[in-house]
Amino acid sequence: MTCRWVVQRIVMVLASALMPAMAYAQASIAGVVKDTSGAVLPGVTVEASSPVLIEKVRSVVSDGTGQYQIVDLRPGTYVVTFTLGGFNAVRREGIELIGSFAATVNAEMKVGAVSETITVKGELESPSLLACGIETIFKRLHHSILLFCHTISLLSIFVLSYLERSIFKSVTSSYSQLLIGIWKSGEV
Repeated sequence: MTCRWVVQRIVMVLASALMPAMAYAQASIAGVVKDTSGAVLPGVTVEASSPVLIEKVRSVVSDGTGQYQIVDLRPGTYVVTFTLGGFNAVRREGIELIGSFAATVNAEMKVGAVSETITVKGELESPSLLACGIETIFKRLHHSILLFCHTISLLSIFVLSYLERSIFKSVTSSYSQLLIGIWKSGEV
């Protein structure tokens, strides 16, 4: 074993021990969001986007002091976008992250046009001709008629069955009385 061989082995062991730490070194982007008067802006959505991210975009919201921090970012080039209702969006491009570098990206947002979106949702309490179409109405009507006919059919079976039993009892009772009368009279 030569001295050179020992030194190579030590360097390899140290390099292999440091490789996982370098592989897991993650960068971050942090900063403060303010308006043009210098007042901090809480509730600003801050998005960091890059092709190196698996999810392509990572978002956070600035806290009560206007500060934000996006952590565990892979090395690469990022675009950071700041958005808040009532303010113009701010976009910062070309932010390079290398190793475990912590980039500071502050933003100053200008008041923009206030816009309001109103979404109205409603449901009809009963179907109308315009809401569900003629085909749906005919299908429902057809179903109702079939149900009505089936009910009448079942009802008629029960009614006829009852009537048949009543008539049969009446006829058999009358016939029995007739036979008993004839037998008693001795005409048989």
